[in-house]
Amino acid sequence: MNERVTFYVDGFNFYYGLKAKKKVDRNWQSAYWIDIVKLFSQFLSPNQTLEKVIYFTASPLNQDKSNRQGAFLNVNKLLNGNKFEVVRGKYLKKIIQCPIRYFSLNAFWAILNASCLNFPSNQFL
Repeated sequence: MNERVTFYVDGFNFYYGLKAKKKVDRNWQSAYWIDIVKLFSQFLSPNQTLEKVIYFTASPLNQDKSNRQGAFLNVNKLLNGNKFEVVRGKYLKKIIQCPIRYFSLNAFWAILNASCLNFPSNQFL
């Protein structure tokens, strides 16, 4: 009996890996429309059977990019049926605050004045 294999694909990294490769070799641009199931089937040994490819992604915020991604995923689903599954996530907005905001200007001038630079504290005000 053959071993059943499922591939889990991080779509974001897969896409940006292809994009980076395209910068080195323009011929890779055609890989944007690759048959995902066919690609991963090539990694199977003779005693393995492809169960499915599960592709994890989130829709791009840009509408044109989202439409292209949708077409890519729909074509793969049409070509491969139940062997291709898409799991959709979403982007989360993340605000990063720099910890330097807690650093006081007076402390900055004290450090600067104590350094070998010895700028007068009012020179930059």
